[in-house]
Amino acid sequence: MNKNLITKESLYRGMSFYKGTLDNFISDLYSYNNTSFDSPNIVVTPNPEMIVAMSRSDRFSKVLQSVNYRLVDGFGLWFFLKYLWREKFLYRICGSDLFAEILNKNDKDGFKIYLLGASEGVAAKIAEMYPNSNIVGFDAPIYSEDEGLNDVICQKIVNSEADLLFVAFGAPKQEYWMWDNKDKLDGVKFMFGVGGAFDYVAGEVSRAPAVMRKYVGLEWLYRLIKNPLLRCKRIWNAVVVFPFIFMNDLYKKYFN
Repeated sequence: MNKNLITKESLYRGMSFYKGTLDNFISDLYSYNNTSFDSPNIVVTPNPEMIVAMSRSDRFSKVLQSVNYRLVDGFGLWFFLKYLWREKFLYRICGSDLFAEILNKNDKDGFKIYLLGASEGVAAKIAEMYPNSNIVGFDAPIYSEDEGLNDVICQKIVNSEADLLFVAFGAPKQEYWMWDNKDKLDGVKFMFGVGGAFDYVAGEVSRAPAVMRKYVGLEWLYRLIKNPLLRCKRIWNAVVVFPFIFMNDLYKKYFN
């Protein structure tokens, strides 16, 4: 990919970030349509909750620091990095938007796509909704670290000859799964951890209005109102714990 878009002068918690737009990333991705790799490139989409998880887990930190590409997903993380950490030309790329854009752009001459995760029937619904997107397989297993089970899943993906693998187990499970199984996925060029993207694209879960998502960073409020019991802990981490962690990191950057 364009090195000007994936390198930067400084790091945040040992991570570099892709610095182009969604269109830049899509263009870079398709430039590799006819390229082979020794192992899949892993793409993750960090958000504030994932930064909180990093602060509590050395294992998760190592995975996020070691993958190939990091796209800034969460509004809060993007805002803090761009305006407080002073990362110029940093754009927000939501995993759900990336997933939807690839489905809309891809065709029978493009990448072969495999969908892994979400609830039973969701990936199948997406395959029906996008019959021309070259989806060659899908599976909805429960996340497991059982090596035998994952060997079977990986073999199904390899047999499908998939180029792109979208994994929707939710963080940090999807990141762990991709990292632990990357050497079993011969032929896969890129795999993406996309969280709840399958549910959004399939219409199983509604997204906040565009103005709340893109311009004022209040998607968390929409989610809290829609499902307060499910979202309460995640929202607390995103809007309370994450700013505390980030400001502490910022203090260390400038005063230590």
